Amino acid sequence: MKVRLYSNVTLLYLFLGFSIAAGSDSLTVAKIMFEPSITGQRARIAALSPDGSQLLYRYDSDGDHESELYLADTRSGESELFEGIDKDAGNISWHPSDQTLLYTLNEDMYLYDLSENVSRQLTKTPGQESSVTWTKNGSGILYRYDKTYHIQYLTDGLHVQINSTAGENESDYGGILSPDNEYLLFERGNESEYWEMHWADYVPETVQAKSSKRGIDDGKLGLVKTDGKAEVRWIKPDWNEKYRIYSFDWSADSKNIFVHLVSIDFHTRKLFVYNVEKESWKEVWHEEDKKWIGGPRLRIKWSPSGDKLLVASEKSGWNQLYLSETGKKKSKTLTKGKWEVQEFHWISDDKLLFASNEIESSERHFYLLDVKSKKYKKLNTEVGYNSGIRLSSDGSTIVYTHDNIGQPSEIYALSLNDGAEPVRISNTIPDDYNSYGWTIPEIVEFKSHVDGKTIRANLYKPDSFDENKKYPTIFFVHGAGYMQNVKKSWTYYWREFMFNTLLNRAGYLVIDVDYRGSAGYGRDWRTDVYMHLGGRDLDDIISGVNWGVSEGLIDKERVGIYGGSYGGFMAVMALVMEPDLFAAGAGLRSVTDWENYYYSNPFYTAKRLGNPEDNKEAYIRSSPIHHTDNMKSPLLLLHGVLDNNVQFQDAAQLVQKLIDGGKRFDLMIYPKEAHSFKTPEAWTDEYTRIFDYMEKYVRNK
Repeated sequence: MKVRLYSNVTLLYLFLGFSIAAGSDSLTVAKIMFEPSITGQRARIAALSPDGSQLLYRYDSDGDHESELYLADTRSGESELFEGIDKDAGNISWHPSDQTLLYTLNEDMYLYDLSENVSRQLTKTPGQESSVTWTKNGSGILYRYDKTYHIQYLTDGLHVQINSTAGENESDYGGILSPDNEYLLFERGNESEYWEMHWADYVPETVQAKSSKRGIDDGKLGLVKTDGKAEVRWIKPDWNEKYRIYSFDWSADSKNIFVHLVSIDFHTRKLFVYNVEKESWKEVWHEEDKKWIGGPRLRIKWSPSGDKLLVASEKSGWNQLYLSETGKKKSKTLTKGKWEVQEFHWISDDKLLFASNEIESSERHFYLLDVKSKKYKKLNTEVGYNSGIRLSSDGSTIVYTHDNIGQPSEIYALSLNDGAEPVRISNTIPDDYNSYGWTIPEIVEFKSHVDGKTIRANLYKPDSFDENKKYPTIFFVHGAGYMQNVKKSWTYYWREFMFNTLLNRAGYLVIDVDYRGSAGYGRDWRTDVYMHLGGRDLDDIISGVNWGVSEGLIDKERVGIYGGSYGGFMAVMALVMEPDLFAAGAGLRSVTDWENYYYSNPFYTAKRLGNPEDNKEAYIRSSPIHHTDNMKSPLLLLHGVLDNNVQFQDAAQLVQKLIDGGKRFDLMIYPKEAHSFKTPEAWTDEYTRIFDYMEKYVRNK
C-alpha cells in the first residue's frame, strides 16, 4: 500500500535502531538490516540443460543462508524442489549432450543421472577437487587436485594425471582442454615477488596475525599433452613488454589458441593467435590507451567454426563489437554508436546475441545480430535491466535476471525464436515487501560546472515533497568507482536503497550521483579520473549540490554526504577539499591513502594512478590524508578491523592525522567485520550511527 507521510515525523529510538512512523507501518534500521531480509533472497542460476528446456537454480526461501535447489521447466515457468542431489552440492554442470549432472560435494566429485535418479561418487580423496569441468565432448572430466590437473574418463574409467605440477610460490589456473582432448592449456602464476599484507584479529583470546600475498605478475602459458608423460611447452609471444594474460582459449578444430594480453602499465592491449603445430604467432589486434585499457567486457570469443574472433573494445570511445579473422590484418566493425555492449555470445557463425544500453544508459536489453548484414533486432525483454545471460549449448534458449528500480531481480527464460516472450521462472519477492512504500527515485540530469558534461543522478524525494521548500540533503556515493548505480535496476546497494527511504521519511532529500569514473557512459567518462581520484568525480558531486540549490531543492547550509569503500573515500575527500560545502560526512571502510591501497589492490590502483614511486604527486593529490588541514566539518569514520581490502590501517592513520590537527571526528570500529559486513547487528549499528550523525550535524545545524 502507499504509505502516507506526515510533516511532523515522529522519531522513536529503539534498541539497535529507531523507528519512523508512517501511517500504520513503521520502518527501522533494524528492519532494514536484520534477517531474513525484507527484500527476500535472490534466486541464482545453477545449471541450464543443453537444449535449454530445464534449469536448475538455487533459492534460500527462509533467509537462513541454506539455499535449496529447484528444477524449472523453462517453457512453462513451473518449478519444483529438486532433491536428487544434496542442496550443498557445488559446481553443478550439465553433460554437454545427455541428462547427467556433474557436481562436487564435501570436496569430492559426483555424477547424477536425471533419467534414473541415481548418484554415483567419482572420487574419494583426502583433499579437494577444484576447477571441475566436462571435456568438450563429455567423455570425461577435467579437474585440479593437489596443484595438478587430472582427467577422469567415464567410458573406460581411465584416469590421467597431467604432467603440470606447479612449484613453490607457483600456482596453475584457467586450465582448458583442447576440443580433441589432446592438449591442456593453462596459466602459471608466480608469487615469489609478491608482498605480504598483514592485519590482526583482536577478538580471540589471543591476538591472531593474519596475512595474504598481493602483487602483479606476468604469468606464462603452458601447453602439455594429456598423455601424462610429456613435458610442459611454455609458449610466449615475441613481445618484450611485461604483460598480464587476460584470457586464452582453443579454436574449435584444436589447431589454434588465442592469447589476450594487457601490458602491466595497462596502456596496451594485444591479441595473438598461436598455431600449435607450427609453434607460430600472429598478432591480430593492437590497441593503445593513454589512460588505461578497460571497459565493460575485456573479452574475446572464438566463432563456433574457429576461424574468427569476436572482440569487444572501447577504441571508438564506447564498448563495441569487432570481428577479427585469423587470416586478415584488418578487423570488421559489427556495432557502433554512443552506447555500450555489455555482454555477448555466439549463437552460430552467422548470428550473435548481445546486451547493451542502446535504448538509454539506465536500461539493458538483448539483441540478435546478423554477422553478415550487421543488422540487429531487439528481443522481447521488459523495461528495466536484463543481465547475466546463460545460453543453452544448442543456442535455442537463454536464462537471465530481470529487475527494475525498487524491484528485486528474478530469473527469466526466453526462447530465441522470433516473437518469443519472456517466461518468469523464480518468484522470490516477499508479499509484504511493497507494503513499506519504498521511495522510487527519479533519474535526473544536470550539467557539470567544470566542463558542461551531462551528469545523471537518482533523486529520492519524500511522498510529501513540497516544491516550495528547501530540504536538508544527503548525498549517497556509490562504491567501486567503476560501477553504475543510476539505472532502472535492483541495486547492489539494496540496504542503502531502503535506508534512503528512511532518510526521506525523516525529511531529507537524498541524491545518488553516477560521478566521473562510473560505468555505463563510455571510455572518456570512465577515464576522466586518471591521475586524480577525488578530482572530476568529486566535481560531479559538487555540481549536484549546485544544481539542487539552483533548483530550490536543497538547503545549502544543510548538506551531508556518506558512502562506503570508494564512496567512503569520496565522503572524506568532500570534507577535506570542500570544507564549506558539506555540514558533515560519514565514511565507511574508506580509502584515505591511495598508496596503502596500491599495496592492497595494485590492479585497481595502478590503472588509475600508476605506481606510487613514479607518480608520487598523483597519489598525494588523490589522498584525503594529505589535505586534512582544510577540514572544518565533523567526520564519522566506520571501519571493520578485519578488512583485508581497504585495511583498517587507513582509518587508523587518518584518525592520528585528525588528532594531530585538532579536527572534529568520530570513529567506530567493528572488531569482527571485514570489508563487507556480515552480521545484521553490525550493519544496524553502523547505519544507526550514520542517521544520528546526520540528525545532529546536518538537520540541526
